[in-house]
Amino acid sequence: MSASQLPKLPAAHKALVNYIAKHPSVPMTEIMEPYRKFEAELREKYAQDRSNPELEDPYLNVLPSLLKIPPLFKLGLAT
Repeated sequence: MSASQLPKLPAAHKALVNYIAKHPSVPMTEIMEPYRKFEAELREKYAQDRSNPELEDPYLNVLPSLLKIPPLFKLGLAT
């Protein structure tokens, strides 16, 4: 069993789109790296300890699809 905590994210999943829009000069691979680590740790916890209290939130790793998208980001015109 993994006793580690889930990695900290630079922004909650529900705030990810706005976080990306506010950091246009940061490469997407760099922005997404903490989320990939989070996903890997989450999968490990799920595989090894499904009763882990960190897994109780059914929306733990869900990016809401009905977000208020920043207009410049949506158009790819972020400056």
